[in-house]
Amino acid sequence: MKKIIMTYLLALGLCAVQAQKPSADSLKLPEDAEGAFFATSSRVKIQPALKIEDIDIDFADDKPDKYYALFIGIQDYKDARMLPLSHPAFDAQKFQEILVENYTFEKVDTRFLKNPTRSQLLKTFDSLALKLSSKDNLLIFYAGHGYWDGLTETGYWLPADAKKDDKGNWYSNQELLDAIKKIKTKHTLVITDACFGGSIFKTARKGIEEAEDIVIQELYKKPSRRAITSGSLREVPDQSIFIQTLFRFLLNNPNHYMPAIDLFVAIKNPIIRESQNSTVPQLPQYGELNISAHLGGDFIFIKREKIKTKRK
Repeated sequence: MKKIIMTYLLALGLCAVQAQKPSADSLKLPEDAEGAFFATSSRVKIQPALKIEDIDIDFADDKPDKYYALFIGIQDYKDARMLPLSHPAFDAQKFQEILVENYTFEKVDTRFLKNPTRSQLLKTFDSLALKLSSKDNLLIFYAGHGYWDGLTETGYWLPADAKKDDKGNWYSNQELLDAIKKIKTKHTLVITDACFGGSIFKTARKGIEEAEDIVIQELYKKPSRRAITSGSLREVPDQSIFIQTLFRFLLNNPNHYMPAIDLFVAIKNPIIRESQNSTVPQLPQYGELNISAHLGGDFIFIKREKIKTKRK
């Protein structure tokens, strides 16, 4: 059995601006969308990256590749000096719900961590390394504080037991990359909506175009370690346009097979336009992680209604 592992990491950062949680209606498209994707006030026509009649991903046996997901939401900190957040737990659970209901993620193969400590993060990643194989795909979503140390050029996640003036319990980008190296998945996608989230990249790519239909099969075959972030080395708000736009597109995605690169292309410009009038403009990034296991492939989202098996 071939399995797919997608890793999505979403980090909501230190310099947070308080806001209201999005309503269910805010995640819906207008009735006249006709397959197009709408940002809050901008319309962007998305051409499907894959026509169903043209190609089907061919699985090796009777079951499709498997998707695992880890959703992390940290908003309550033990150190009273840490700026409180209001959206990480909600965003993590909402992301879990969207993927389980609309894509090939089974609830039993997903896990939600609310306010984990550094030790709990380490144990969770170790358990994933023991459980998953090269036939799997993992999604890791992180929402919480992020920090960038300009002197050492190091980015961090801040677990629930992190102290403002003591890095002892902080979780560095390098530790995250080392953890991902140990998890021998086929595809791992990191999505971050965090302050300084772009610091995780080996390379961030610009001028990206959608994948050609014929290319999707090749992207699926080759292992990948990629990331999508809400910005580069800058602050982001507690509730960002990035996460709202991401959720809205995933809910209204017209494609049955969607590479992560197509997801990025779909949400990038609407996020840039919509955030220009906000207190913190956002410039999403897409690129590969600094991990040798990346061989040029990409994470492929598969909608539930299009799961097919190979006929013998």
